[in-house]
Amino acid sequence: MAHVTAIIPNYNHERFLARRIETVLGQTHRDLDVIFLDDASTDASLDVFARYASDPRVRMRSGRANSGSPFAQWNEGVREATGEYVWIAESDDYADPALLEALVAVLDAHPNVGLAYCDSWLVDEHDRVTGSFFEQPDVREWVDTRRWHQDFVRSGREECLTSLAVLNTIPNASAVLFRRSLYQEAGGADESFRMAGDWVLWADLLSRADVGFVARHLNYWRQHPGTVRQRLFDSGSDVEEAFRATLRMRTRLGIPHEYLEKPRAKLASFWFWRTWERWPNVSLGHMLRVHRYARELDPHLARRFVRTLGRKLARRLRSRAGRR
Repeated sequence: MAHVTAIIPNYNHERFLARRIETVLGQTHRDLDVIFLDDASTDASLDVFARYASDPRVRMRSGRANSGSPFAQWNEGVREATGEYVWIAESDDYADPALLEALVAVLDAHPNVGLAYCDSWLVDEHDRVTGSFFEQPDVREWVDTRRWHQDFVRSGREECLTSLAVLNTIPNASAVLFRRSLYQEAGGADESFRMAGDWVLWADLLSRADVGFVARHLNYWRQHPGTVRQRLFDSGSDVEEAFRATLRMRTRLGIPHEYLEKPRAKLASFWFWRTWERWPNVSLGHMLRVHRYARELDPHLARRFVRTLGRKLARRLRSRAGRR
């Protein structure tokens, strides 16, 4: 059995897949095996994979029907994994050759650490680096990013309370290495989520273990129009998932209401106004669901939501009447 199992969940990422597989197989940490999971792709992904199928470290599982959730693939991959550590290497991202070596060293040196992750470069569909995750203005606005300027090991619960309860500061699974036993203990990823399931999962894992961070840009997180994240953003569903994930974390972690007073208000405001900016491109039903979650997080913000929505609808109705 290999020390690390790398899981490559794929759906229609033919154009990125060769680089992804090569940067997994090219890791300096050689004690690994690879599970390629294809979620009923309709492009030539399987033809790309066929070029690497002869490598004895690689095996494939291909679904006949699309699962509808990336987290269903994660759970299937971990069930098939044999390594002590698991790396979810998303099929449109790629990695520095030293990524596994650096993260394995953290987990090997600290038995209480259940999850280790590194910093990420953001890249576009043409492999151009567009920035660093922790240097983004939105991230710096909600959390103190100076902590991520150097390596650290800290309490998982503290990480949840000071960071994950406000923002998903572990935003890309390709930058993460975790203990397979801990994932199984936590019950795996929640397949009802389409985007925020990783956020909830990290909180579940870190409620049981410590966290380690490597302050090196060893992961390349690709941003492009075809991602699930982008599709959910376009529909407004990313906000609904973010609210639901936050409420779930608060319940699971038993976070006192008073402790989260400031962070929850900041988070509610951020996600609420992101939804509002896209209205009326998102449905009224979706807006009402967001309001319900906002009311649970911050009743004052929810009241503002109703007043603002009412004024916006009234202006829209008056505008239509004037055009007649």
